[in-house]
Amino acid sequence: MSDESPKNPLELPAVPMLPFGAPVPPPGGAVPPPGVPATVVATGDNSMGVLALIAGILGFTCMPFIGAVLAIIFGRIGIKKAEHGLATNGGMARVGFWLGVISLSLTALGFLIIIFRALPA
Repeated sequence: MSDESPKNPLELPAVPMLPFGAPVPPPGGAVPPPGVPATVVATGDNSMGVLALIAGILGFTCMPFIGAVLAIIFGRIGIKKAEHGLATNGGMARVGFWLGVISLSLTALGFLIIIFRALPA
């Protein structure tokens, strides 16, 4: 048998307090050696991937032609940014791009069907 009493699972570990204005160490305790600046990782600009996905969804719902064209344009820009490391959502940009391509294809097919059905026999 153990002499330890059961610990409270809701009790948080003690956190050392730093004096006001002291630099806060990064998580995990990894501190660069003195004189070496800490590196900062840029998160990137993910707006084109998000816009491509939104426009691709709009291309299927309420803006068939305009949404599809915008999804293709924003998707290509977002894919290029992700390839160059300027964005982190390349998958979202690809999905928006392909939604735009499929939506534009279906819109064109729909217009062709309407035109051919409107022709006199």
